[in-house]
Amino acid sequence: MVIRLGTGRGTFVEALLVSTGVVALAEIDWLKGRVGNMGVRIHPEWCGKGIGTAVLRMISSRFLNAGMLEFQLDVAIANVRAIRCYEKVGFVPGEKFDRDSVPFMWMNLRRA
Repeated sequence: MVIRLGTGRGTFVEALLVSTGVVALAEIDWLKGRVGNMGVRIHPEWCGKGIGTAVLRMISSRFLNAGMLEFQLDVAIANVRAIRCYEKVGFVPGEKFDRDSVPFMWMNLRRA
């Protein structure tokens, strides 16, 4: 998306906005210190550049420092790239399950 921004001096600057991805946290229980699920989607053009790992490290670090004890997320077992990313951050594989006949597993990150 290209947007046109006024500079306040009668001139304009055009800026290209590029979305690199989306992170969503769900089922946050502050009393139990738990994030029940989270989603991470990185735009294909930005995959393989360490962005997902960096974002996950930042988010998990901030939430763990704020008192969270555990993060949980689900991932399709065939999504090897995502699983490697989660493992780099410290997530460990958990229980396996099927969703619409697709094999998934939970991955967990707990405060040390």
